[in-house]
Parts: sequence; structure tokens; C-alpha cells
Amino acid sequence: MIEAEGVSLRRGGRFVVDGVSVAVRPGTLTAVLGPNGAGKSSLVRLLSGEASPDFGKVALDGRDLKRWNRHDLARRRAVLSQSVSLTFPLSVAEVVMLGRAPHRARSTRVEDMAAAEASLKAADVWHLAGRAYPTLSGGERQRVQFARVLAQLEDGGQSGTRYLILDEPTSSLDIRHQARLLGLAGGLARKGWGVLAVLHDANLAAIHADTVVLLRDGRVLASGDPWSVMTPDSLTATFDHPVLVSHRDDLDRPLITPAAGTAG
Repeated sequence: MIEAEGVSLRRGGRFVVDGVSVAVRPGTLTAVLGPNGAGKSSLVRLLSGEASPDFGKVALDGRDLKRWNRHDLARRRAVLSQSVSLTFPLSVAEVVMLGRAPHRARSTRVEDMAAAEASLKAADVWHLAGRAYPTLSGGERQRVQFARVLAQLEDGGQSGTRYLILDEPTSSLDIRHQARLLGLAGGLARKGWGVLAVLHDANLAAIHADTVVLLRDGRVLASGDPWSVMTPDSLTATFDHPVLVSHRDDLDRPLITPAAGTAG
């Protein structure tokens, strides 16, 4: 698993992540929820190895991320950032093929193209393969980037658990594609991948996550299964707004509804 133990990250004279312990476990989809400025994206940067903690450590399968060869790490762990800036007039297929870069010395062109095609279809962007990436809508770009990270983790039979870290992957997507993306992420978790997704929509987290982490002011307020974590008191404390929690009629998951008025 990818495990952060007591990690802290200081930026601008304050801790944006403060003593957080969290794990991305194989076979599990973990959702991280919290208000703006809670430290969610900073936590993603620590879990991905993009940033090094000032205190604590982050390890993949017991080895500190700093000790992993970057290509070996890239074949085991992929990250979908909150925003990806790409202005070159690459085609959608070429953007997805960028995800195959860590495999170039180990896979054939045919294998790379097969991985890219499967990922384009999984992310519902196969029909856009020939389009120029800069001409796409925000939601289409987000789905293309999701296809890219899927292609990156296509293992071609290699051993080792895959880890997928998604920072607000549904922010630009319509309802259908939100459900499709998180359904696919959950399916990958059930196949043994470890998946972590930063989300803003509490109901999406309640439906799709095995584990929910509530983050506020850089600290974990609660962590556990949706029913134990997504209580009115915990969610109100996290978002500083009264929240109602009921039972969904269609599945055994919480239904989250913001209450009228303000907290306190």
C-alpha cells in the first residue's frame, strides 16, 4: 500500500498538512473530502511523491517514495492532477500515449497502442482520438487525462499492485461521466488496485468509496466507512455548515443533504 505516517507539509509559514496518517490500500477506493483550503491537494502531492514531507514519511510497499526509481514508481503509481496544462496541438491519442512513457524500454509499440486504445475506450473518449486536445471542452480534457493515467498503469502482466491517485477527477464532468469514472475506479479497486480520490461531492463519496477521510485545516477529523464517518456531526464540523444524513432508497449508503441556514 501507499502509506503516509504522521506527515506534515509547511507552506508560507503554516502547515497545510499537519500530522496526517492515511493509507491507499489495495482493493479499496478511499475518498478524501474537505472544504476549500483543507489541504487535500497538498496531501495528494505528498502521497504521489511530488512533494516531500517536512515531518513524517510516505512509503509504497514499505519503501520510502524517495528511494523508488522514478520509472519503477511511475509504472506502479499514477496521478491525475486537479489541472493539467497542455497547449501543444497533440491529438487525443497522442496525449494518452504519453502515459506509456515509463514502459518504453519494456513494451512494444503494439502493446503501447493496445493499452492506449483500451484506456481511450474505458474513459469514453475513443471517438475523440483524432481530435486536437486543445479544441476539447473541459470535461472532455479531464476524461482524456483519466485515459492517460489508465494507460500509464496498464501493466502488461507485470507484478505488483497498481495505485491510482485522483485529485478532483469529477469536477468538470456531467452526471453520466461522474458515475462512469468513479464506477470504473471502484471496479479497478475491486480488482486489487489501490485508489484514492479527492472529491467535493459528498454523495459521490458515499456511493463509491469504501473508506472516507474527512480533512479540515490540514488535519484528519474522521476516517472509516461511509456510515461511521458521514454523520451529521462530523460533516457539519468538517464543512462548517449543517448537514442532514438519511438512508438512500436504492442502496445501503448515506444520502447527504445540506441544511438551510448556517452552522453555529
